[in-house]
Amino acid sequence: MIFGPAHRSYRDEQHCRSARRRIRETLAVRRAAAAAGQRSVELPDEAKPAA
Repeated sequence: MIFGPAHRSYRDEQHCRSARRRIRETLAVRRAAAAAGQRSVELPDEAKPAA
């Protein structure tokens, strides 16, 4: 069997953190919009699914 490195590299860690931050920000925007009573929220272009 082939195993990956025991610990993530610094770059992998930064990538994971930035991805999590982006998801958190998107959820925060949606939550704020829902609290304001807006049902349709325009997402940033990068968050839209490719059609």
